[in-house]
Amino acid sequence: MAPMSFTVAERDALNGLLGLYERERCMYAEILTLTKRQVAAVRTGGDLEDIRGIFERKRTMLDMIANMETGFDGAKAVWERLRYATDDVLCVRIKECLSQLGELIEDVLNLEAETDRLFLAAAAGV
Repeated sequence: MAPMSFTVAERDALNGLLGLYERERCMYAEILTLTKRQVAAVRTGGDLEDIRGIFERKRTMLDMIANMETGFDGAKAVWERLRYATDDVLCVRIKECLSQLGELIEDVLNLEAETDRLFLAAAAGV
């Protein structure tokens, strides 16, 4: 695809969206680190208060991400309209960032499922 020229408003919206997704990527990387600590703590029979603290920190971060997303509906609409129309460097960066975000979220969900299995096994006395 040929590069496309954006209006100033479109470029500003996409730059803002990229900044949002980059911040989210950093936060999900931290959530992944916390989730790994959580799995290790559950696996080794760690202190429940420590595990609860990890859950609380993750919930706080997820709430922060949800709050950060407010106000970006217009930018997301611009992205939806332009994402397949161009191979502009800015759009490529957004796509890469979204891909990395997806990978981080998938890793977190897999570890959360492992935590659930460990809790269920502990509850069953296995």
